[in-house]
Amino acid sequence: MKDKRRTIWGLVIVVALLGTLLGFLLYQPLTATTEEAAALVYEVVNLPLSALTAVKVENETTAYAVLNGTEGVEMVSKYNHAYDEAQLRAFLYAASHISGSRKVTDQATFKGYGTEQPRATVTLYRSDDSQLQYQVLADNPLDQNTYFYAVDEQAVYLIAREIAALFLRTEQDFVSRTVFPLRTQEDFDAIDRISITYHGAGRDYTVEQTDQGFYLTAPVQLRLSRTLVYTELLNPLLQLYADDVVATQADIAQYGFDAPEMEIALTMNGQTKRALLLRTENNQCLLAEVGGTVVYRLEDVPMLMLMQDYTVLLSGGITTYTSEDLADLSLTSGERSLFITFTGSGAGVSAQMDGTPLPQTLQNQLIKTLSQLTPTAEITASIAEEPTFAWTATLRKGTQEKVSIIPATADLYVVSINGTAHFATDAAAVQRVQALWDALISLK
Repeated sequence: MKDKRRTIWGLVIVVALLGTLLGFLLYQPLTATTEEAAALVYEVVNLPLSALTAVKVENETTAYAVLNGTEGVEMVSKYNHAYDEAQLRAFLYAASHISGSRKVTDQATFKGYGTEQPRATVTLYRSDDSQLQYQVLADNPLDQNTYFYAVDEQAVYLIAREIAALFLRTEQDFVSRTVFPLRTQEDFDAIDRISITYHGAGRDYTVEQTDQGFYLTAPVQLRLSRTLVYTELLNPLLQLYADDVVATQADIAQYGFDAPEMEIALTMNGQTKRALLLRTENNQCLLAEVGGTVVYRLEDVPMLMLMQDYTVLLSGGITTYTSEDLADLSLTSGERSLFITFTGSGAGVSAQMDGTPLPQTLQNQLIKTLSQLTPTAEITASIAEEPTFAWTATLRKGTQEKVSIIPATADLYVVSINGTAHFATDAAAVQRVQALWDALISLK
């Protein structure tokens, strides 16, 4: 028993000593190791973009150059594709800012890193007409890094594998992922016209933008809500950005584009781009440009949104207003008229009726009611009856809308705008106008 106890105590002492020694070893080099790791970050390339005029890449597959000019970036290659400017800029920045975690200058060892069989040659052209040349060598089998040879410096560095992979790509990896030149909502102001054709699967329509706003111009004429045009039309167009490029030198008819489900013509700054779309399996769709050779693939959600009937742009209102839209409004029923003016902007818009300020609640009711003439039916025949209600809205941008609500049946009322009627609303909408009228009259 005593021997056993003696053995146990001996083991305890040994363990304690080992623990103390291990703690000492772990603690002592911590600062030194951190400082050494910090020191092992080498600047392989560190050029400001202003000093870089071009990057030329030659690899096993292709050769191309990306130019960095005063008027923008440009791809020079044997393919005449539309390239993504953001991707090209990111590539130029990455090529001019490369760091390494290891540096070898012993030329006798260079063969072991792959200098005899470089996978790519990268040439940086500087604004002072000098050049820097690099080569992508072998991958390091022990980690996720790649050997990178600075030819002019006669040094081999170890750089991140994802950076090295940039120079193994082809120019086709930089192809723009969309047909249309839309990048953000800020581009929407440059849109002149959008025409959507369904090839028999729906009703074609055209929306145009003027300095007065967005208008449906075919198959009917109608002023549209800017908010609805954004949410139901423009935002889905912006989302037509491909997840991947299926082919770049394709006969697009072989992918089914000789019978597309949808064709979209987008005119911006006077230039028109035409896109074709068709759905495929797994909730995806294909996209291509008319006359193009690139086929894109993306999720079909934006396409499905664009396949809705154009009446979705009305969203419950044949007419649409905001307080900031209106300069004045003359509302008539029978022989009686009310005249309302609007001043101010944003949350500070106020309305007066014949010199009497309207309460905010009534002002809100007025805007909401006149924007809720539900499009219950489409009509083609004209109605000669006297209107139940009529108003003339003068917009701040200078145009006028003359709207008449004319009874057609017990449940339908034709809505005529500037003498033309395409839609009828229901009795419930007219009852809301009647309630508004009664509330306004009560202030007199």
